[in-house]
Amino acid sequence: QCGKRIEEKLGDQMDFINLKSDPRVDLTQYDCVILGGSIYIGRIQKEITKFALENLKILNNKKVGLFICCLKDGEEAKTELETAFPDALLEHATAKDYFGGQVTFQKLNFLERLIMKKVAKTDHDICNILNDKIDHFVHLLKSEDVTPLN
Repeated sequence: QCGKRIEEKLGDQMDFINLKSDPRVDLTQYDCVILGGSIYIGRIQKEITKFALENLKILNNKKVGLFICCLKDGEEAKTELETAFPDALLEHATAKDYFGGQVTFQKLNFLERLIMKKVAKTDHDICNILNDKIDHFVHLLKSEDVTPLN
C-alpha cells in the first residue's frame, strides 16, 4: 500500500517492480531507486536483502530511497529500518524512513494470528500508515537539493 502511494505521487516517473516475481532488474536505466518492504518477524523480505547486497555498488552510484513498513514506531522502528538494509546503503540514501504498518487479520494464517495475539496483543485489523512520512519521503527524492532524513 505504501509503495502504491509513492507510485501515485511520482506518477510516470516510476516503475513499480515486485522483486519476488521479477528479481532481475536492469538498474542502469534508472537514476533513482526506491527499495522498501515490510518487516515480518523482525526481518524484511529476503528478496529485498538479496537485491540490496547484490546491487550495492550500483545502488551507491544512484539516488536511493529506503523504507520499511512495520507496526513499531519511534526508536524501535528506526532500529528495524537500520537492520533491514546494509549500512553503506543506509548512509548513502537520500531518503529513508518507516511508514507505519497495516495488518488484515483475516488474511493471516493460524500461526500468524497466534503470533499477532501474543506479540501485538490484538486480534483485529490494524492500520497505522503514516501518509505524512510517505509525502516527505517523496518530496526528498524529488528535490535536487536534498537533506536526508535522520
